[in-house]
Amino acid sequence: MKNNLYKIRAERQLTLKQLELLTGVSDSTLNRIENNQTNPTLSTIHKIAKGLKVKINDIIQC
Repeated sequence: MKNNLYKIRAERQLTLKQLELLTGVSDSTLNRIENNQTNPTLSTIHKIAKGLKVKINDIIQC
């Protein structure tokens, strides 16, 4: 599974703290997701996608 969260965040020049405010997902969780240290739940991916206004497929690709 390929994780594009860091790429999207960098393109938008967002800090982890700013992304936390947009998504309601803690910055530490976002950091672990970006670094492939955890597998996010579908609910978490949905929150991130909604906050970034992207499709879930844009964040996670199989």
